[in-house]
Amino acid sequence: MLFISFVLVGSGIALGIWFYRKAGAKDQDRPADVDPLEYAQPAVFRFLANKMWIDELYARTVIAFAWASARLSDWMDRYFWDGLVRGFGAIGQLFGIFTADVDERGINAGVDKTTIGARGLGRLLSSAHSGQIQIYLGVVAVGMLALLLLYAWLA
Repeated sequence: MLFISFVLVGSGIALGIWFYRKAGAKDQDRPADVDPLEYAQPAVFRFLANKMWIDELYARTVIAFAWASARLSDWMDRYFWDGLVRGFGAIGQLFGIFTADVDERGINAGVDKTTIGARGLGRLLSSAHSGQIQIYLGVVAVGMLALLLLYAWLA
């Protein structure tokens, strides 16, 4: 590869010297202000002067593809992805409305009714608690007697 590179560079330098060896001298056939390459090879000179039309090729391929991709991406963003996100958002809002209604009418109502009943039972039981241990022991004794009678009856 190194040898090929040296050959190409050497060939380019040799061609440049060969074309431009008489660039400063006046020639009868060509005017002094005309480039020797332009005079000898006008098609090659025009090809090189126009930068091998790489800018035009780049504008018609890479830039055109980037512009078309940008337009497609803009359309996808505005109409497809935005609509998809808004649709999922609307579905989420509908589920939110439904679950809020179920929560308020079902769960909260059931919990409220249960707590009202538990509060009433708590008030009833708290009135039975006087803090006198004799009454508590009497209730325990009556309960034990009831259990013994039940056991005797079942046996």
